[in-house]
Amino acid sequence: TPPSEDIASDIPEAQWPAKAKKSGPSWEERRDADQENGLFPRFAACFAGGPAKRKRRTVAQLYGWFDEIYDARFMRDSQMIRLEAIGQAPPDAESRFGAAFPEFVFDFLSKKYGLKKLVDQTCSDLIHSIAALRRNDVHGEIFAKFLEESYDGADLLFF
Repeated sequence: TPPSEDIASDIPEAQWPAKAKKSGPSWEERRDADQENGLFPRFAACFAGGPAKRKRRTVAQLYGWFDEIYDARFMRDSQMIRLEAIGQAPPDAESRFGAAFPEFVFDFLSKKYGLKKLVDQTCSDLIHSIAALRRNDVHGEIFAKFLEESYDGADLLFF
């Protein structure tokens, strides 16, 4: 059966990461803990500021983001392949920011939302929503594998 529109109804509340409390750890402490726990460390390292509260995003919203990100990455990679074919690709194309999928996702969200606070909120929401979604959803698991770099750029061309 397809997942419901609300992640919380698919996943028991006890499995969600603890909600931040006003007297709890700071944003930097939560980000550092996420990196130590292995929750997409390269992606989490891209944004430094942070939201006061993490929001759970719906499955429909996450699927929309996945589609937009996959489409944008496909367009970028297609353009790079075309440039390489005619000998016009920049020599340092693989070393620049955005070549790795986690950096690309951050760059994509930065361009889409613009404001640092909104980008940080979205990135934080994405990390925690995917961490919960991946347990019960193959699309969430695949995206998480790309975000944690278990799958590489060659695998990404198939999506």
